[in-house]
Parts: sequence; C-alpha cells; structure tokens
Amino acid sequence: DFCLSRGLGDVYKRQAFADQRVRSGGRLIALSSHASQPYTSWQFEPDDWLLFGRETDGLPTDVLGSADAALTIPMSGAKRPQQAGVRSLNLSVSVGVVLYEALRQQNLLTLA
Repeated sequence: DFCLSRGLGDVYKRQAFADQRVRSGGRLIALSSHASQPYTSWQFEPDDWLLFGRETDGLPTDVLGSADAALTIPMSGAKRPQQAGVRSLNLSVSVGVVLYEALRQQNLLTLA
C-alpha cells in the first residue's frame, strides 16, 4: 500500500506541475548529466522553468523527454568518456551555477 500511495502521489505531483506550467507558459529546461548541450550555450529567457533532479538519480527519463531542452554543466570528469574526473556537483551548487548564468544573461545581477 505504501508503494502504491507513494507512486500515485508522485503522479499527482507531476500532473500538478505540468498543469501549472501550461497555465504559466515558458520553456521547461531540464538539467542532467546525461544531456550533451552545455548550459553556457543556452539563451535563457525570463519565463524559463529550470528543473533539476535528485543528486542520486537525476531526472526520470520521461521528464527529460518532455522538456523543451536538456542542458548539462560541463565538468572535468563525469560519467561520459569525454569527461574524466568529477562525477557530479552537489544539487545546491548546480542550481547556483545555472541560475547565476540565467540571471547574468538577463542583466539581473546587481551590486547592492
């Protein structure tokens, strides 16, 4: 029963998120170590939705497939052969890195 209710809760949360996104508009930008396009090559817009997965398993495949774009943070080392060394970044660090770039591109960083 626990697994069933947890699974139904996850489905409900995903549907609620999808419904809110449709009402609000904007692009869904998924961040994943499995993506090939670096976040630095993306032109962020004010109404973009940035979606990050868990540190342990990232975003589910179906969520990645439904995103408007999938971006990665290039690192010296992840799971891909062309990158050796670091496996992943802490989730809060990843969010900070990508959010900083999105705000920088839109001239929303101020020195106050």
